[in-house]
Amino acid sequence: MSIVTHPANAAYRDNFDAVFGKKAPRSGDGDVPRRNRMDQMTPAELACLNAVSAIESVGCDERLTQAQILIQKAQALVADYVDSRQP
Repeated sequence: MSIVTHPANAAYRDNFDAVFGKKAPRSGDGDVPRRNRMDQMTPAELACLNAVSAIESVGCDERLTQAQILIQKAQALVADYVDSRQP
């Protein structure tokens, strides 16, 4: 199951206002950067998130941690590119 479709994420979004006392940020609110909003990520950014999640399920090892860090850096580079193309 991917991070995007995981039931816990839907429950989190549904209960955001109860937990934080305010409505969850929506598109155009400007409160949360695009790169941090799963609903606004590109397929490449989502693939990076899913890859990190898959590595977590493998186990615990310094090499796996390093692999996750590299993927997160790749995701940040993709986000930098996408954000630079936004008007």
